[in-house]
Amino acid sequence: MNSYLRSIAVLTTAATLAACSSMGSKKETPVEPVNAQPQPQAQVQLPSHINPYESLMLGKTWVTIAAVDQDKKQISATDKRVSNYFGFAQYGVNGQFIMYTPDQKPKMQGDWSFSEDGKVRTLIAKDAAGKVLFERKVENVGLNNDMYAYRIYPNAKNKKKYIDIVHQTVESLQRAQAAQAAQQAQ
Repeated sequence: MNSYLRSIAVLTTAATLAACSSMGSKKETPVEPVNAQPQPQAQVQLPSHINPYESLMLGKTWVTIAAVDQDKKQISATDKRVSNYFGFAQYGVNGQFIMYTPDQKPKMQGDWSFSEDGKVRTLIAKDAAGKVLFERKVENVGLNNDMYAYRIYPNAKNKKKYIDIVHQTVESLQRAQAAQAAQQAQ
């Protein structure tokens, strides 16, 4: 999975840095993540039910940075096939998640988990009363400390056509933006 993330990172880095560097222009303000204070994982005793893949998701705010099809072509965040996948997400040690739209309005909440082998993420979206709205399982294709990618199939019967949804931690985007600013200042 790590070589996959490296290739996606190459595809998305320029666009991501360009988006970061344009923050603050045109009277926009940089996106501040909701509850973005990560918990230092090395100091947190994780419950035994948290597997190694799930532990990589905890204490971070994830933001969707790209949607890439099977031909490595980027798909616009406004494309109806992927627009609902864009936004921010936080995954809790208690097995609950919360997601926000790109403009940080609550989108969905519920329960989450990764399979023991890390190949599948399951979301069970619930309303405010805890009633199940839907369940979604996606195929994970890349995961490390700063990036996460999963695959969706616009037509479930055609596995040759897919779209990878790529997320990066807000913290790593901020580090990239700071590094770019430092390089430009030289």
